Amino acid sequence: MRAHGREVKRGGRRADHPAPDVEADSAGLWSQRTARDADGGQAGGAHSAQDDLAGYAERWRQASALPWWQPRSTLLREVDRALRAWAHGYRSAPDAVAANRARLDQVLTAIGRWQESKPGRVSARSAFVQQLTDLVQDALRVPTPPAEPESEAREPGATRRGKARQTEDDASSDHRHPPVDIDDDTRFTRILDELRSIVRTEHALGSDREGAGGPSRRPGAGSAHVGGNGPEAPALQEPEAGAREWPGTWATEIRELDQGNNLLGPNNGLIRRLRGNDPTKYADHIRRFVDSLADPAAPASDARDVLYELRNAARTAAQVRIAETRGFPVWGGPSALPTVLQNDLLELVNAKLLWQSGDQRLHPWPFNEAAKKPDYLVGDDPAEPGEGVGAQEFYDRAEEIGDHVRVTTTVSGEGAVDQVVDNFGRNVSSKLRTYADKDRLRVIVDLHENIALHPRAEALRQRLLDQLRTLYRNFPGEMARLTQVDAITPDGVLTFVPGDWTADNGPETSSQG
Repeated sequence: MRAHGREVKRGGRRADHPAPDVEADSAGLWSQRTARDADGGQAGGAHSAQDDLAGYAERWRQASALPWWQPRSTLLREVDRALRAWAHGYRSAPDAVAANRARLDQVLTAIGRWQESKPGRVSARSAFVQQLTDLVQDALRVPTPPAEPESEAREPGATRRGKARQTEDDASSDHRHPPVDIDDDTRFTRILDELRSIVRTEHALGSDREGAGGPSRRPGAGSAHVGGNGPEAPALQEPEAGAREWPGTWATEIRELDQGNNLLGPNNGLIRRLRGNDPTKYADHIRRFVDSLADPAAPASDARDVLYELRNAARTAAQVRIAETRGFPVWGGPSALPTVLQNDLLELVNAKLLWQSGDQRLHPWPFNEAAKKPDYLVGDDPAEPGEGVGAQEFYDRAEEIGDHVRVTTTVSGEGAVDQVVDNFGRNVSSKLRTYADKDRLRVIVDLHENIALHPRAEALRQRLLDQLRTLYRNFPGEMARLTQVDAITPDGVLTFVPGDWTADNGPETSSQG
């Protein structure tokens, strides 16, 4: 069995490095940053503070995670996004100093907003945020590059960059960095590094979502270049053959999510009833949900958190009292947000979760007509409906389909785990009956919203597998049509394939990571 989920990283304690003396020979330090060793690597010592921060950035989400009843706030997710932007830029072009420093400033700005939202009290995440603040400030203490002398022979783009940098130095009256003699090739390479960092980061964060979505569900992968094809103009983006970045085939679906009669659109009757007399009610939640869902750099859990914020915001006063009295989690208890709407939105969230886990075989079902409507079209590159092909004909022709189901309970204890496991098996069996006319079916079961699983999700894997093996023993012919089952749990995604439930009941050997 394959398992996708959070990778548990142990250790990771930061080794303290003395802060660099910015009054020292910073020109010498900067010369080290542009020097290469015999193997072509980076000169030692220049990036230690940034490397510390980059390592912490990789485990930031996990380090600052709290129990399920304390989700990440909107402002904390802004810190997450700013940190991701810096980390992506730093990994892409560690020598793009100006761009990387600007992103570090944005991280501090986001942290400041988060801290301002908690006046007079200490958050449970304060220690983690303080450690992040210390690391960012350490990284900012690394000296900036010296101002470069103007040269008429320099490339026009490089001249503009040089003027901008000189203006910044003049404005700050910072004359601690004397000019160093860097040849034109090295200077041009550094300029390209900064351009590459900016373009890659903006692409990863979906900053131009409207253009990135495009008119097609499957935008072709391409490479952007600066200048010609020579060695001095390396490609800015070179995706691997066949690789697709989220939102991929989901771009149109997500972009139109809040339009017209779509799930979150103003003409959807469910949304109109939810808003009542205020047509702008929940507009901020909807915008943030769509933005997070479309952002390839944001984890799928961000969109899930925003959806739960919307669910809480939609509680009536009576529902709020019930939720507070009974101690329901953010996703539990009564809410005016229709269950069917929440289910449909989680189909999108979990499609993103699976794509980000490396599984890009789920695509949106292209019809909303009354014909039998699965949630997903499944395949590496499934065909879209041709001209004149209707919903029923397309369904009949589809080689593999997928369907999503959400299993929830608000009770805890071992009996609740038994209930979740039993419901898991019943729902897989139900999907097999619903799509009895299809030879290849994949089922995605969302188990995230179950209090009983949060403290014991690791023990769940074998029990779910036992359910599938029982189904296989009792209904081998039906189970032969099942291609894959994905269980969305609090710890990530557990993926089961036919080889798992057809194997003899031996010891569980799969690992989660």
